[in-house]
Amino acid sequence: MNPLDPADKENPLDAAVVAYLEAMEAGRPADRARFPELAEFFADSDVIRRWTTPLRETARLVRTAASNPCATLAYEHAPAPKLMASFGDYEVIEELGRGGMGVVYKARHVKFERLVALKMILAGEHADAEQTARFLAEARAVARLQHPQIVQIHEISAHNGSPFFSLEYVDGGNLAGRLKVAPPSDLEAARLVELLAHTVHYAHGRGIVHRDLKPANILLTLDGMPKIADFGLAKVLSEDSGATRTGAILGTPSYMAPEQATGKAKDIGPAVDIYALGAILYELLTGRPPFRGETMLETLRLVEEQTPQPPHVFNPRVDRALEAICLKCLQKSPTDRYPTALALAEDLAAFLRGESPQAQSGTATRLLGAVLRETRYTEVMRLWSGVWMGLAVMYLLICIAKSVLLWTGLASHGSFFAVWVFMWLTTCGLLWFCRLRNGPILSQIERQIIQIWSFFWVGFFLTAWQYQRVDGPVEGLLPILILELGVCTGCMAALLGGSFYVMTAACLVTAALEAFSPQVGSLISGIGCSPALFWVGWKYSRHGSRS
Repeated sequence: MNPLDPADKENPLDAAVVAYLEAMEAGRPADRARFPELAEFFADSDVIRRWTTPLRETARLVRTAASNPCATLAYEHAPAPKLMASFGDYEVIEELGRGGMGVVYKARHVKFERLVALKMILAGEHADAEQTARFLAEARAVARLQHPQIVQIHEISAHNGSPFFSLEYVDGGNLAGRLKVAPPSDLEAARLVELLAHTVHYAHGRGIVHRDLKPANILLTLDGMPKIADFGLAKVLSEDSGATRTGAILGTPSYMAPEQATGKAKDIGPAVDIYALGAILYELLTGRPPFRGETMLETLRLVEEQTPQPPHVFNPRVDRALEAICLKCLQKSPTDRYPTALALAEDLAAFLRGESPQAQSGTATRLLGAVLRETRYTEVMRLWSGVWMGLAVMYLLICIAKSVLLWTGLASHGSFFAVWVFMWLTTCGLLWFCRLRNGPILSQIERQIIQIWSFFWVGFFLTAWQYQRVDGPVEGLLPILILELGVCTGCMAALLGGSFYVMTAACLVTAALEAFSPQVGSLISGIGCSPALFWVGWKYSRHGSRS
């Protein structure tokens, strides 16, 4: 049976299907109100679209992973409408650019004889409710911001079912294009970012976070004044509409803060814009963003895990005070960045006056804080919390056993070798039962942890074996083995953060005590090191229960 046969239109459902298909084939917008018979179909279609949006987004990221890492990550929608000669009261001149959701045209308002930037949804009249809501949210965000360094909005309306808004037309290009022509001096870069920081502080004061600051979104007038544009990914802090899902990665990878690159929506606040300003300053000073991998996914990984190279590595002439300001903005933890964009602007102003910026003060404190900073691998620590607590209890028991052997005169290489084999077997058992048996697949950082412990045990037994070969006293061997344990925990601290430095310090101190008094030193070693390791495990197990 041919569904398009007019004879079949006697059935209302068939007639509705025929009319809907004919409208779609002709490229005409299909008003759902005209097809009440298809209401259930439309409802199911909307549900499927909502549930598959994350999958479509993930598939798009995989398809475009080899493309430019400086491109904005956002939702992919229908192709842009073809360039039209006119659009309502506007005469369209040329396309200026497009992003993840919208397309911008240079246009002329026919009545007012005014050049404008005309922005509309990529999907045009076929945009769904979610797309339209996000588009209008951007328009409302821009309308709330009346500032000379923010592109101003003229009109919010719709034409033939297609929502649009017109913006102030800025005719000097953008900062990305300017950087390709000539890099600025340190003073020029500082003045520009100071002005941007004041502007961003103004937006934050009105509850709006941009979330996609980058050179391409900094437009320039003919006399070089910057104007922030494209609030398509802006977050209104006073609203919790759920438009940004946890796990959704929105923005431009090379300019994203780590909390933004990992999709932690609840952690995204004004600090991400401060990071982006630092990334812009970095590019002004070096000619490149702080992180730029071969693919978008690699860039996201670099943003999350790596520390940026100091700007002077790429430009030896960079002023070190300005470099300190830049690197403070690019700290991984939001609490280590400037508390506000205004604080950044004030530090840049101090630099421009020839004064020492706050970013250079307290260098020793900042270095100590960086060393002792908590790990970014919170989930890894939670998964291993049982291992750490089990090892802490085992180590205390082993130290008690060592002290008993030394006090009773039963100490020998054979007896201690049996104790160490028990330690090794217990470590393997804890790893199996607390992490490997029912846990997820090991991550890269976890494989590195296991490699560190594997090398430790190889070195541990080789040292004990060599010491036995030369018939060295057991009492002299014990401090050496404790030092090796300290080296192992130091490597763990370098990977996982400050908590393990406590364990490392305890190992170094108790190694010295064991060298002077083996019987008492072994017991002190257990009393000192075990609580330190147990505290690490307990703290992160509590973190998991709160989550």
